[in-house]
Amino acid sequence: MWKNWINGVLGLLVILVPFINFSLAVERMVLILLGVVIAVLGFWAVSGEKSAQPGEVAPLAPQKPREPVITEKPTMPGHLGM
Repeated sequence: MWKNWINGVLGLLVILVPFINFSLAVERMVLILLGVVIAVLGFWAVSGEKSAQPGEVAPLAPQKPREPVITEKPTMPGHLGM
């Protein structure tokens, strides 16, 4: 999850770099380095995911067990429920 946030921040930097007054050589080097870091983090994030086998459905994120839902109002002894 944190890798996605870092990729987002680095993507914003890629957008902002042309508007900063760097020389052309420095700007090119910064963009290349940002691209390499974004690519490495992207491939690292994908390599950590468990893929489904053919014919299987990929598992969803783990979910907490839900509490049972009570649909009827409790009745008191001797009460007819009216």
